Amino acid sequence: MYEADALISIPVLKNHWNAVVTGGIKNISIGGAPPRIYGNSNSDIGRNNMVNHASINLHDWIADYFSCVPADFVVMDGLQGLQNGPLPGVSNAAGLAQHQKNLRCMLASKDALAIDTVAANIVGWDYTTVPYLAKLNEKGQVGGKPNGRVIQLRGNPRDIIVLGNKTVDDVRGAYAGNMGAGNTGSKIAQADQAKPTVTITSAV
Repeated sequence: MYEADALISIPVLKNHWNAVVTGGIKNISIGGAPPRIYGNSNSDIGRNNMVNHASINLHDWIADYFSCVPADFVVMDGLQGLQNGPLPGVSNAAGLAQHQKNLRCMLASKDALAIDTVAANIVGWDYTTVPYLAKLNEKGQVGGKPNGRVIQLRGNPRDIIVLGNKTVDDVRGAYAGNMGAGNTGSKIAQADQAKPTVTITSAV
């Protein structure tokens, strides 16, 4: 991975009881962390023993690892999203279907922070309360681009075009799932989802 010409992150759009949302950034920081170093054992590539998933330390890890190993491009699979992630706790297809979110959309961006911000909005979470997204947003840069532009969100990210003529409002859903103890994050308030009223008094 470290010798590749480009690093492309391909996450599934879903929420997560510890990380709040799973996107291009977490997909690299946890999924891309070498299992021979961070895996639970030789036969278990899970990272939850080596990387504490039950505290704010997880968010610090996600942000710091991604700053060192950023993705060059992100393609997010929203064709079949998932609530109650990462594991809905079911063992059959019928049970799993109850947790799937049929969004029928794909998201893609060179900017992992931007796409994950939109993803957080789609699953109904305020990105400013997702610690690793807030930390990277405050830094204003990701990875080996110290002179890169500061990522600024203008207006409400729900207005960003997602696919064709659809906006985040068109695909946002109520994603069920509680976060683990010691983690923070809050859902978008109902008032923030209301469409604004605009009045034009003059066109001159």
